[in-house]
Amino acid sequence: MRLPISIVITTIGEKILERNIFNLIDSQYFFDEILIIIPNIYKKKKYEEFKKYKNVKFFYTDFKGQVNQRIFGFKNSKNKFILQLDCDCIIDPKDIFNLYCHLINIKDDNSAIAPVYYNENTKFPIHKYDNSWTDSIKNILTYIICGSKFGIFKMGTISKIGNNYGVDPTYMVNELYPVEWLPGGCILHHKKNLVLDNYYPFIGKAYCEDLIHSYHLRNNKIKLYVTKKSSCFTEIPYLPSSLMELSKYLDAQKYFTKLLNNKVKIGFYIWMYLTYIRYITSK
Repeated sequence: MRLPISIVITTIGEKILERNIFNLIDSQYFFDEILIIIPNIYKKKKYEEFKKYKNVKFFYTDFKGQVNQRIFGFKNSKNKFILQLDCDCIIDPKDIFNLYCHLINIKDDNSAIAPVYYNENTKFPIHKYDNSWTDSIKNILTYIICGSKFGIFKMGTISKIGNNYGVDPTYMVNELYPVEWLPGGCILHHKKNLVLDNYYPFIGKAYCEDLIHSYHLRNNKIKLYVTKKSSCFTEIPYLPSSLMELSKYLDAQKYFTKLLNNKVKIGFYIWMYLTYIRYITSK
């Protein structure tokens, strides 16, 4: 089955890239085009094994940065539906088809949709909620300090200071779940709704780019959904590997908080201090 979807994959040539491409082309579903966006400085091989596939296209850019690379791919895509896909996110083509079916069946085409994320190693949902007493204490703290909703009502929401909470499929009553943000690893868009200006003001690892991207989508009146009928497998979310990286993460989080509130609330600084303490004591 031929699908009118352009898949945009941003990468720096990670080993998993080839596995991801083969996963997409070895299927009953044929995607109109699969665009691989790689900075020139990471051009280590010619990927000869993919030259026979007319729908697989490699683009080498003079710049790097996940957001800029993705926007470049968006601008060079031809189809009405665009799937943004991170190199390390593996999704079965049938699940992409499910995303497509859900998106075209949503009456409002000012919409974007994403799958549920699972840990590739454990096969459990990445965003998991439980009813233990420790989780209840955490809920109380995030409610007071971060201004979050309580318990499972946090699913898919963003707190008053900009913290985000994922979706646990166990608690999804319906197939579609409206959310306030979407993880950037895998999102299906209508092309007309794409954000084509660089919205990420930092260099290096793109911390919080999915939150900032979701903010601009929602600011453009795009409704965001997660469907439990589609699954995406990846490793656990990337965590800062050093105090310097942690500082970059918190700078990005602070920028996002300012976007939301036009100022940084006191709760953010309390959360930031606790984050530093938690990071240091975990080492």
